[in-house]
Amino acid sequence: MIRKLDKTEYDRATSLALEVYIQCGAEDSDEIYDKQLQRIIPGNH
Repeated sequence: MIRKLDKTEYDRATSLALEVYIQCGAEDSDEIYDKQLQRIIPGNH
């Protein structure tokens, strides 16, 4: 369901969006870092 947020919901929505962005960004960054390490260090797969 899509609806317009009440003014009181904006802070919570912004905080949640930031948490999701930070968590997903960290996981994506870890995944990219792991793939780079696999290319750099032979036999570390």
